[in-house]
Amino acid sequence: MKELADILGISHAGVHGPANPLVRKGYLKREPRKARGIAMIREPEDDVPDLVAASIIGRVAAGQPMPAEGNIIGAVLVEGGAARAGRCFALEVTGDSMVDAGIRERDLVAVRQQPVAENGDIVVALLEDEATVKRIYIRGGKIELRPERIETG
Repeated sequence: MKELADILGISHAGVHGPANPLVRKGYLKREPRKARGIAMIREPEDDVPDLVAASIIGRVAAGQPMPAEGNIIGAVLVEGGAARAGRCFALEVTGDSMVDAGIRERDLVAVRQQPVAENGDIVVALLEDEATVKRIYIRGGKIELRPERIETG
């Protein structure tokens, strides 16, 4: 994982988030207690996914809400299927309240703007002029935004 992080020019922790979906999809396998603790199981298919550009429009807090920013600071490619219908954009994460969901400081999160969220979804919520990324829970007409970080102490 460290070698991969060095090659990609990202933090060691930043490799784990993108690797987890590849493990779940059966492309990679973790090999505990080995110097090179990850192995490729199968090659990706030859067909290239439909990619669309998502503008990176600012930062979002994974912790205390922060003022929402609206300046385009770059772009990232996301799978067209992930963008589906609706406006798609990306935000850089600040804070660490979502680390147990695989969302870490300085990660980019792709967001699809939509009118409805399902119970248990990870959402970017705009509270007045401040944005935050949390998991949403809806019960009896009440909405709760919860972090995904196990506190140790």
